Amino acid sequence: MRRLFDRTMPGGPGAVDVHDVLSGLTFPDGAGDRPYTWVNMIVSVDGKAVFGPPGTTWTVGSEVDHAIFKGLRGSADAVLTGAGVMLADDIPYPRLDLHAQARREARGLRPKPLWIIVSGRAQLPCDLQVFRGGRENVLVVVTERAPAEQCRTLAEKAQILVLGASTIDMGELGRVLRARYGIRRLYSIGGPTLNGAMLAAGTLDELFFTLAPKLHGGHGLPSMVEGPNPDQLSGASLLSVYQANDELFLRYAVSPHAREAWPGV
Repeated sequence: MRRLFDRTMPGGPGAVDVHDVLSGLTFPDGAGDRPYTWVNMIVSVDGKAVFGPPGTTWTVGSEVDHAIFKGLRGSADAVLTGAGVMLADDIPYPRLDLHAQARREARGLRPKPLWIIVSGRAQLPCDLQVFRGGRENVLVVVTERAPAEQCRTLAEKAQILVLGASTIDMGELGRVLRARYGIRRLYSIGGPTLNGAMLAAGTLDELFFTLAPKLHGGHGLPSMVEGPNPDQLSGASLLSVYQANDELFLRYAVSPHAREAWPGV
């Protein structure tokens, strides 16, 4: 892996180890009463973020991409994901031995990350692998439209947070996560609709994405951010660029708070 450019770390361009880069990552506290939030995605050269049947996305990236996907979790109190991602990929709860938990605690983080799934109507099967992480480590966020019986069933596997009558306000979710659950740094793995909701609510601080050297083609497939058309374009400031073979790994500051956190941005 080569560092081409990085405003957030010392050192100039040159060969680096991806694990050294990940261990050196730092993130500021969130603005005001919400967690500092970053998202990580992978896209093809032609801009597609959804590639096919369940599990396909994981095959698009290299081992370096996989290391970054997992490594970004090491700086976060919690992982946020939409129900669609969990239904498609059935991502397991991370296995963390006692040494890994101690390293997290030394960084001021939860020993085990809180895994947060946004599912307005609680449409999640109870056999998802993430539930093996223990009820205390999984939170399902639903609306008042979620069937009570389904919520009771899921409550045996995870904590349930009811937020909103028919839609989940991402700003309010951030405030609840900070105040009630002590989440200061939040790592989101999408999908595109959740990314769009955070961007619209102004709760997305940074964007990491892997530009995969592949072309998908077709039409109507989601990009990294989906949702209602905004009134204006959102700006972003480049923080870093790394390269591994033909893959590029980019990091952008999205929110004003993120831009202020890094000198020179």
